Amino acid sequence: MNFQEKSCVRSVRIALSMLACSTFAVSAVHAQVTDETKTDQKIQKVEITGSNIKRINSETASAVQVISRDEIARTGATTVREVLSTLTANTGALTDSGGSLSFAGGASGVSLRNLGLGSTLVLLNGRRISNYGLADGYQATFTNVDAIPFDIVDRYEILLDGASAIYGSDAVAGVINIITKKEFKGLTLQATGQGSTTNKKMDRNESVSATYGFGDLNKDGYNAYANVELFRRNPYTVRDIFSNVDSWYRQYKDKGFGNTSGYSYPGNIQNPDTGGYSPVAGCTNVVSNSCRYDRLPRVEAMPDSDRVNVISAGRMNFSEALSGFFEITYSKTKTNYMSPAFILASGANDPFWSWFDSKNNKVISYVEPQVPASSSVNPYGVPTYINYRFLDNNGSVFNKRAEADQYRVLAGFEGTMGAWDWSSAAGVMGAKSTLNDRYWPHYANFVNAIESGEYKFGGVNSAELLNRMFPNTTLTGETKQAFADVKASRELMALGGGSLAIAFGAEARHESMSIKNSANLLNAEIVNATAADISGARNIYAAFAELNAPFTKELEANFAVRADKAGSADTSLVPKLGLRYQVNPALIVRGTLGQGFRAPNLPESSQGAVTGYYNSQRDPKRCDTATALADVLSQGNADDQNLAQRVYDSGCSVSVNAMIKGNPNLQPEKSNVRTMGLVFEPTKNISVALDYYHIERRNEIGTKSITDTLNQEDTLGGITRGAITAADIAAVKRARELDPTAPSFTAGNITGASQQYVNLNKTRVSGVDVDLKSKWDWGSYGKFGVNLKSTYQLDVRGWDTTTNNYTENLVGTYGRNRVASVLEFTLSKGEFDTGLRINHVSATSLNTDKYDESYTPEGCAAQKIPESLCRIEADTTADFSLSYSGIKNTFLTLNVINLFDRHSLINVRSDSSLAVRGRAVKLGLQYKF
Repeated sequence: MNFQEKSCVRSVRIALSMLACSTFAVSAVHAQVTDETKTDQKIQKVEITGSNIKRINSETASAVQVISRDEIARTGATTVREVLSTLTANTGALTDSGGSLSFAGGASGVSLRNLGLGSTLVLLNGRRISNYGLADGYQATFTNVDAIPFDIVDRYEILLDGASAIYGSDAVAGVINIITKKEFKGLTLQATGQGSTTNKKMDRNESVSATYGFGDLNKDGYNAYANVELFRRNPYTVRDIFSNVDSWYRQYKDKGFGNTSGYSYPGNIQNPDTGGYSPVAGCTNVVSNSCRYDRLPRVEAMPDSDRVNVISAGRMNFSEALSGFFEITYSKTKTNYMSPAFILASGANDPFWSWFDSKNNKVISYVEPQVPASSSVNPYGVPTYINYRFLDNNGSVFNKRAEADQYRVLAGFEGTMGAWDWSSAAGVMGAKSTLNDRYWPHYANFVNAIESGEYKFGGVNSAELLNRMFPNTTLTGETKQAFADVKASRELMALGGGSLAIAFGAEARHESMSIKNSANLLNAEIVNATAADISGARNIYAAFAELNAPFTKELEANFAVRADKAGSADTSLVPKLGLRYQVNPALIVRGTLGQGFRAPNLPESSQGAVTGYYNSQRDPKRCDTATALADVLSQGNADDQNLAQRVYDSGCSVSVNAMIKGNPNLQPEKSNVRTMGLVFEPTKNISVALDYYHIERRNEIGTKSITDTLNQEDTLGGITRGAITAADIAAVKRARELDPTAPSFTAGNITGASQQYVNLNKTRVSGVDVDLKSKWDWGSYGKFGVNLKSTYQLDVRGWDTTTNNYTENLVGTYGRNRVASVLEFTLSKGEFDTGLRINHVSATSLNTDKYDESYTPEGCAAQKIPESLCRIEADTTADFSLSYSGIKNTFLTLNVINLFDRHSLINVRSDSSLAVRGRAVKLGLQYKF
């Protein structure tokens, strides 16, 4: 480790020591005014995220972190998602790069405070953005932050406490308000390119943008601009990064990693007499009498992505008392995911997959088809099995493509009328998203094509045949919303510390949403299919009021209340009280007490349904019998031992096909939120904000766990079973030949489970946010700054349905880091600006809760995982930035991400641990005409 790296690590330790010594939490509250406000000679009131009342003082009772344009540049981010990923309170976010298996693939969402995608509200210039067209897990609706323009953003304001009293539903964990430039003049072109120094295939992305604006609000009375951005992320496969994967992955995660597969092309054919396999004639890679295939070139490590984001905005001053504005945004995103080619496995007469046919209320089972005797690759004269990979056209048919369009169009007026400041807007917004997937076969067409001999193993097959065997399946989602809002505020009377101000407002929205699979999925024609058919619409009405009372120069109180009626759900009335006390010029003490809510979304409250399955479940009515029979059969011959495993799985590791229905009678999720904090400014160069937060959420919407449903089958119902099968009877008969006392099954296999969304769970979280800002003028050496943002989680508890109480404290378990910090050093001198950002997260265990025994120290030992790897170590990385503005009209940037080339953390639990992290370099050029 060199001196520079040691210094960086030492700085992190110092910063974390400061955090450990504090008993509160931090959160920056310096909402910044725009450049236009700074240059105006008059003192102007500004809008603050979290309030409907304009004010001069930007320090409010609520904690608001601000990420300025300079800070954005130093992150090296190219997209809104990348900026938001630097938030220390952002936990459990969804990313499009890891969304190949998501029902909302192709999108990225934000989750604050471990409370989920649906509990963080994202705004653009203070107003809502359309949700993504699809719902994560068919349930969670959220804003796709990849669809938000990046280059035109002026700042991000993050409200770190509940704000339902101001903004309504979904603002339970906080609000992210993305604020674009108010006006823009001239033409600016910008381009960035990024690549890895670790592997030339990794971390490659490019972006270009153009912004053009005309008019001057102050001189001409109008301004309008348009911004267009293009973004491209280049894909790479596991084969591309194979040499960069650490040795621990092969040793403890996948011992066969990199080995070639016997599921190959043209395959290995089974001898029906001996059961052995031999290569099909024409195989070009035979190893130890087996045809082999390197599958890693078709195992995706990073999907490609193409995005176009457009925004146009304008403002016109009709008079000193009236102005109009408009805003238009549009986004087009495409994400392509590569799927491994489908395989035929060595066969058995047992069902290989089962799935639920909701239209006919039955389970369909797939049994591997055999190669017919007439096939040219079958020399045995009778049907037999083959280990085969469908690599027709190099397997190119097996891909998934996510496409999405999103838009928002609004126009409005604002101004003054007497003593009132008012604003009103109306508009429409929406999104349409489609997942096109070709992987799973059409059951009837697939089996028929193979058993009839129409499909030629290792030969040339037509596109028409492949389309019949592997048809395109789609999941299409669309959401639309029309809205109108109005709000007004005024000063009422003078108080000891200023004017008593009040605000009123109202809002109306009509929204609709539909999520539906293609007919072949809805008809259960596709092997291993899940299906969704959801649609709904509703009206939402809201009225709100806010009062700001500066009783004295030191004490200010803010009270807000909002009533929302969403569809058929009960009206939610949520209040919020904030207090701010100026102890002395250097110290502010503040706190809030309020409530929040999340209205049931349309996937949860509609009449629609989705089908899916729960794997590896224990059937309480069969498992004990299956275990006893398996113990007896395991003492028999080889065939008995194979039968023992199948019998055991039939009771103790079953796949439960389920249908989940919406519930129109759901009630809103509710929450209680309280914060306490202080802002300390001992000198004009240093500001420290510490804020404690505590959120308790109840009435959470979900389904009863499948474990509870199975354990309470006789009282809850919802489980359907078939008759005891001939295979069950035969297994019992054979077991009794070995042991006459062997038991027999008393219940048939589970054929399906029916569930419905209900209000049932709770969550409790608490912690401390820290925001330190400092800046010193070092004269000829430039201006130096040190900034620290950190979140220290004290408590994260879900609901334990077994004990009907809160779980143990989950902080420090898998995915729930106790500490997340960003420490930044900056130095500006003349045309140069440089920064060093140090990112740190604390260690976690591998287990998720006390019931997760697989990754406790004992569970790791049973899997022969060393104790040192039975946790995820703390992680510290550094990013470097440099910008130069010494060339006329030109701005150059350099970012080095992961400066010291820190390897990925060892994570033996997650398949995504294969992701390789390296050093990346980003170059940027901006030119103003």
